[in-house]
Amino acid sequence: GGRQWVVLKHASLRQMHLAVFVRAALRTSAHSVRSAVSATGLGGVVGNKGGLAISFHLGTTSLAFVSCHLAAHDHKNRERNEMCKEILSETAGAIGEQRRAARGRLDVASQFDHCFWFGDLNYRVDLKLGQQAAGLPAEALKEHEAHHAAVRDLVEEEDWEALWEADQLRHSQRAGDVLARFSEGQYSFPPTFKVLRQRGAHYKQQRIPSYCDRILWRSMPGRGSSAVTQTSLAAVPGVSTSDHKPVFATFEVAASARLHGAAGSSRAQHEATATTCARLGSLSLQGIIPADLSGRSDPYIAFFTNPPGLLGGSVPTSSVKKGVLATGTAVTG
Repeated sequence: GGRQWVVLKHASLRQMHLAVFVRAALRTSAHSVRSAVSATGLGGVVGNKGGLAISFHLGTTSLAFVSCHLAAHDHKNRERNEMCKEILSETAGAIGEQRRAARGRLDVASQFDHCFWFGDLNYRVDLKLGQQAAGLPAEALKEHEAHHAAVRDLVEEEDWEALWEADQLRHSQRAGDVLARFSEGQYSFPPTFKVLRQRGAHYKQQRIPSYCDRILWRSMPGRGSSAVTQTSLAAVPGVSTSDHKPVFATFEVAASARLHGAAGSSRAQHEATATTCARLGSLSLQGIIPADLSGRSDPYIAFFTNPPGLLGGSVPTSSVKKGVLATGTAVTG
């Protein structure tokens, strides 16, 4: 019942809202609760588009939830990707576990055991990305009516894989353009946009049916690939109050193991828990961003831990390599 749950935190940005509930019995185990907003609308400041983020610890597990409303329309794929990056960066400054030490070097997805990313992401089905699945020549797909009809045919055939192969977000992730290392379940149901406000999935002609409403997640590598298990993913076709159909998912999340760091620990405690020594050498770095007009940079490596402080109170760094050309490769010994 409702009394078994309590509101942990609520965040809002104009008509966007994000609420996190916890079981009443677990409320005392939830701590370090923070929230942040990122407006990415007109001029990068208007709140009709953007993201909301809430983070907290539940016992030994750190969690972040990010809800987004990204740029609309088929041709705004690049803008959607850029909005994701902006939200990841801006929210980290307010809720990030290492927001002071990181100073912009870590985004919000890189500072928690698990980060859940969801909302009206507005990525579209574009059969030109998967022409073989569409069975139509590229020229035919340039016509909106033909494109719409081809997508409708795939929906009626329940060819979810063909629709999935034509999804803009999936292609952007494969190209490394957005939401790296985020996972997503299989959408074995019709696209949830743009529908008539009635029961069932009946699509409006002016927009290509698409999976705009998404749920993704990303876990810290050290937490293991089995720490998060998605147990359900479905739409709710009976809801008729919007031109979107709601999407929901459930997950099982394993509690994170308790780790002890050097900072704030006694020598005896540290010696009892520090059982691994890692030595790194001959690291190489490519894709260096030029930092001056000569095209050179002074790269170095910073080592962050999850949870913070496992290597001491400050962030260890390697030596700085001076004057490396951005087209070259930096190697540290």
